[in-house]
Amino acid sequence: MVDRSVDRAFEVMENLACLHAEKGSWDVAVDVLRTLVMRCEQYLPIYHPMTLSALLDLSASLIESSREESARLVIARASKRLAFYLSEQEEHFLDAQTDWTESGERVSFQPHSASDFVSMLEEFTKALQRLMGRPFVRLLDANNSVLLLNHTILGDASAVLANCLGFVEQGQERSSSYWCLSYQSYRRAFEGWASQGQSLGHPNISTVACGIARCLRERGEIGKAIKILTTVLSARKGGFRATTTTRKKVKTKTASPFPMVTYMPPNNRGRNALSSVAWTLADDHQVNALCLWSLAVYSVEMNPSERGRIRALSLLHDSADAIRKAIEEANRSSSQQAELKDMMVRVESEAKELFQPLQAAEDESVRQQTKALRGESDGNPMNDFRRRLEETARRIHGRFVSA
Repeated sequence: MVDRSVDRAFEVMENLACLHAEKGSWDVAVDVLRTLVMRCEQYLPIYHPMTLSALLDLSASLIESSREESARLVIARASKRLAFYLSEQEEHFLDAQTDWTESGERVSFQPHSASDFVSMLEEFTKALQRLMGRPFVRLLDANNSVLLLNHTILGDASAVLANCLGFVEQGQERSSSYWCLSYQSYRRAFEGWASQGQSLGHPNISTVACGIARCLRERGEIGKAIKILTTVLSARKGGFRATTTTRKKVKTKTASPFPMVTYMPPNNRGRNALSSVAWTLADDHQVNALCLWSLAVYSVEMNPSERGRIRALSLLHDSADAIRKAIEEANRSSSQQAELKDMMVRVESEAKELFQPLQAAEDESVRQQTKALRGESDGNPMNDFRRRLEETARRIHGRFVSA
């Protein structure tokens, strides 16, 4: 809870920044908002919704004063803090819902011990939703890039909360409500990016499309989720074009991708499996990897047959290849390298989960696979199909860091 006197001081500073922004004095607004950020960080947690909102408002002012690179750094700062908080809360929730006996056996969900983390996530999400109506936001054009990023962040927080509520007793109705809020937030951001003239392959649109697909999947519309991801991936093959647009209130002077918080899709072992990890995505290869990984998971859920699994393995191979390309690029910090390697390990784990059921095939099928790998095809189409599956799995393992 914020002390009322401190809260009032924040409101005064925000109103002062808005006053200067309305007059077009963006440099002065930047100075006021920098001070506001410093005060928020002094009195509030660095991931508090008010602190994050102040950072986003500062980035919008920086863009208006033609300091786009500084704005990107501020946005990255806000995104990393949000990623830290949401992933930490999700991880604590996962730890709280399980326990271990003295013999080392795992005990299932403990709803009361996990309720605190759900309550904190819910209050956090509600605060973000309230702050969408703050005075500075009302100054921005409906399709301003930073405003769209506000919608994306609300979508991320709502998605994590909805996922956790799916495990809570009598929490399904609230979970569905937050999945709807997440979907609406992502869709609003998607439409805004598209209205700027950005192609479907642009990283800003692609990352939001993954969020929309995740929401559709959780709402039981997995066919639509697959269609969206397939369309985006097709567009990304031709690259993306940058555009420059001018708005009545606030101009969007750059179409370069902002760092965005994006949660990895849960694995194929359960609809609500928790990932407990978040990354901030601004790299083109990372965006490709995320889209391909999501499509692989949803495809095998819709079609869990052998044919569906081989398609998913092929998509995971392409995802791993995109991560490998990102790892090979120079000028990456140690934390960025660690994130990429973590992505690689998780994709590898996903591939193993997909391939494991096929290792329990009949002895005769295994013998035929061995013959096929030696070039002794017996003309049986299914055995040839299994051989291709083996080859796909082997290609995937050749791309992994941990192989």
